[in-house]
Amino acid sequence: MERADIDNSAVYRVHGEEDRVPKVTVLIPSLDGYRNGNVPFLINQIENQSFKDLEVIVIKGMRPNGRARNEGAIRARGEFLISIDDDVTLGHDRVIENLIRCLESDQSLGLLGISKLIPENSSWFQRRTAKEIPRSVSPIYDRLTEGDLVDHVCHAIRKDLF
Repeated sequence: MERADIDNSAVYRVHGEEDRVPKVTVLIPSLDGYRNGNVPFLINQIENQSFKDLEVIVIKGMRPNGRARNEGAIRARGEFLISIDDDVTLGHDRVIENLIRCLESDQSLGLLGISKLIPENSSWFQRRTAKEIPRSVSPIYDRLTEGDLVDHVCHAIRKDLF
């Protein structure tokens, strides 16, 4: 997707069939709908995930991100909502599958987040900042862990709890 391909409306569906209700709606809040090319890259990553029963909604030009997520959730048709910030890249092709599998297997779970790592291609400034800001990096676990913080960069929730 090129910058010229991005719809000018505030909320638009970029992936998903209009006549079918998906299991998951992925929400991407973004001020300009492009984020230096990361939004098209992220959409491509989402389309290449192992989990396919989804739609992607980009919410453009709304502040703060919470308001943008709320607007996207109003239009979401999925049973589960996954919100991903526009500057994020997914670490592998099973991120969405793993989030949904966990939510479906344990009804006591309300909100899930993912591990957060600093990409290998990060600048020296990003790496140094990450070391100095508490919780800017979270490790990868091989099982679910309970915590008191779910980072907003990528999280999943049942729509009926939203």
